[in-house]
Amino acid sequence: NGTQESVKRLCELGHSHIALMPGPQNSVSATLRLENWLSSLATFGKTPAAVIFGTWDAQSGYDGARELLDNKTAFSALLVGNDQMALGALSALNKAGIAVPRQVSVIGYDDSYESAFFIPALTTVRLDLDAQGQEAVARVLAATPDSTPDSCVMPAEFILRDSITVNGKG
Repeated sequence: NGTQESVKRLCELGHSHIALMPGPQNSVSATLRLENWLSSLATFGKTPAAVIFGTWDAQSGYDGARELLDNKTAFSALLVGNDQMALGALSALNKAGIAVPRQVSVIGYDDSYESAFFIPALTTVRLDLDAQGQEAVARVLAATPDSTPDSCVMPAEFILRDSITVNGKG
């Protein structure tokens, strides 16, 4: 639900060209975030401006944002699969003279402790990793030897900070 809220907020703010940086192509988390972003964008009648895969670190976020800029991809918002990649993207945008959030809005994922101290402070999605771990263990313990544990969607919280604004009206 955090991925859905991110897309909804950006669309409500008037963003129509949203680029996606979900993380590694072989990651279950990145795949789920990408699928949810794509589904949420489709709900608003939109497709991504681009999809750039990364490796969860700041360097790949930097490289991904540089790729968007070097390819002259038109985008007013960037959804990033974790906060470390978002940090790299913020750095690349800053070095290119692109003001966040006035020209490009950025949303991360995970709400790492440091994300509140990025410049600008990063809007992100907070996951309760302790609750996820407890739920996973409970489901595994409740499963029988010949069954597969059920899956579920855990709640996520949208954390609004300074890295998003109304498209073109910052």
